[in-house]
Amino acid sequence: MSTKDYYRILEIKPSAGSQEIRKAYRALAQRFHPDKNAGNPLAQLRFQEIKEAYEVLCDKQKRDAWHYQHYNPLQKSAPTAYSADDILQQSIQLYKKYSNQDPFRLNQDTLFAQIKQLLSNDYIRILQLQGEIHTNSAVINNILQSTYLLPYEYVQPISALLKNITPVLPQTEEDIQSCLLEKKRQMLWNKYKIPLAILLAGVLITIMLLSK
Repeated sequence: MSTKDYYRILEIKPSAGSQEIRKAYRALAQRFHPDKNAGNPLAQLRFQEIKEAYEVLCDKQKRDAWHYQHYNPLQKSAPTAYSADDILQQSIQLYKKYSNQDPFRLNQDTLFAQIKQLLSNDYIRILQLQGEIHTNSAVINNILQSTYLLPYEYVQPISALLKNITPVLPQTEEDIQSCLLEKKRQMLWNKYKIPLAILLAGVLITIMLLSK
């Protein structure tokens, strides 16, 4: 499996969806296409990298496999789960690993990739088939707690995958939604807090000037 950073090659974030991947690929492929860069070997190499990155990232299984190899270079293969209990143990290990993580040293891309590995199609299928409602809810709870350092753009696709795990306790469904809403509020606050502060300062200055 290639050690190239396919997200960097396509100039997208690891949380990018299929539409974003296709859009980035088309724009870069058009820009570096050999027909438009005749006699430029560097452009041709770039085009091949772009094509390679797209072929991996647009395929769910290839993308998941590359994720694990790229973010876990010391591992030869992804850990295998044969039961819901196996998946639960992996989710516990993930939570313990990141529960005391320094937010300033956290690699968000690595955490995101490890969570997506836990939410692969095969793992979700195991949880669905075994149908252990309390185990499923515990897995989801561990993953949700592991996302506390991730921003909204990462948590949104994770939440969508978590909703595929059934059956779960009613409270677990509410927890998924609450986590997503809280991350969205944080994202909006971080986005608008500076403009709001400037606006408030302007209003206060105006009031002070008018009161003189």
